[in-house]
Amino acid sequence: MLVNVRSYFTPKSIAQKLSTLPKLESPVMDTFFPESRRRQWPLPVIGLDHIAKVTRAVPVIRRGSPAIPMGQGARAWEWIEPQPVEVSDFFSAVDLNNWKLLDDVSKDMVITEKINDMRTVVRNTTEGLCAQALTGTITWPMRLQDGTTDTYTVDFTNGGANPLLTYSVTTAWNNNGKTLVSIMDDMIKLEDLFANEGYGNPEFWCGRDVYLAAFALAQAANSGKNSPINVQINDRSITIGGYTLKLALGSYYNPALAAQGVAPTLRVVGDKQILAFARNAPFTLYYTALDDMYANLLPMPFYARPVEQEDP
Repeated sequence: MLVNVRSYFTPKSIAQKLSTLPKLESPVMDTFFPESRRRQWPLPVIGLDHIAKVTRAVPVIRRGSPAIPMGQGARAWEWIEPQPVEVSDFFSAVDLNNWKLLDDVSKDMVITEKINDMRTVVRNTTEGLCAQALTGTITWPMRLQDGTTDTYTVDFTNGGANPLLTYSVTTAWNNNGKTLVSIMDDMIKLEDLFANEGYGNPEFWCGRDVYLAAFALAQAANSGKNSPINVQINDRSITIGGYTLKLALGSYYNPALAAQGVAPTLRVVGDKQILAFARNAPFTLYYTALDDMYANLLPMPFYARPVEQEDP
C-alpha cells in the first residue's frame, strides 16, 4: 500500500487546517503589530529607509509647483535581510506504517496537530523577535549550514542615527519623597517627547518595581479624604490624573541564553522600566518572500510542505 502524505500539505489544505485552529495570543505582536499592521513584502530584503521613513505633515504647495519629495534623495540604500524561521518534524517508517491503520479523519487530525506545533514555534520565535525590536536592536541566534551558531543582528537605530526616545526620572518612584504630582510630571514629560515627534496619546507598560511603587502611592492617596489628583486602581492598571500605567509581566524565550546555560526567559519590560508607545506610530511587521520554490517564492506568515529524507 502506497503511503502518500503530500495531499495533506497543499496550500488549500494547510489554509483549511489553520482556519480551524484557535488564534494564537502573543502580547507584543498583538499590541504593537496587530493584523492591521502586518504586511506581505514581495522581496527577500527590505530597505532600512523604508522602515525608518517619516510621514509627518508637509507644507502645501502652490498649484503647478513641484511636489515635495518624501524620500531621502541620494542617500545610499541599506538593506535588511530577514532570516527565516524554519522548523521540521519527522515521520519515521514506523509512523508511516501506523499511518495505514488510520482513517482519513484521524490522518487529518495528526497532520493538523503537527502543523499546530510548528506554527506555535514560529509564532513564539516571532514574538521574541518583536520584543527585541522594541529595544531598537535584534540580536538572535542563527543556525548556519554546518550546524554552528552565529548571531543575527538588526540595528533599527542605524548606528544611533535614529535613536530611541528615552527619559530618566529625576527622583526614583520608590523614593520616600516621590509624590503623585511628581509621577504626573514624569508622564507629562514623556508625552512631550512623543508630541515633539508628531505622535500622541502614549500608553505605558510598567515593570514590576515601577508598578508597585506607583501602586503604593495610589493606595495611600485613595485612603485619604481629599486627594488633589484623581486616582483609580483596577486589575493590573493604575490611572493617575488620566495617565494609565499597566503592569507588563510578559516575557519571551531566548534560545541563545538557553544554550549558555543562563535563565532563558526575559521580561519584555524590565522591573525598573517603563515602556511608552503611541499606537499612531508606524509599527509594521513585514513577511518577506520565502526562499522556497514550492511556495512560489511568495511572502507568507506560515508555510509547510513534506520533504522526503532518507534515514538509513
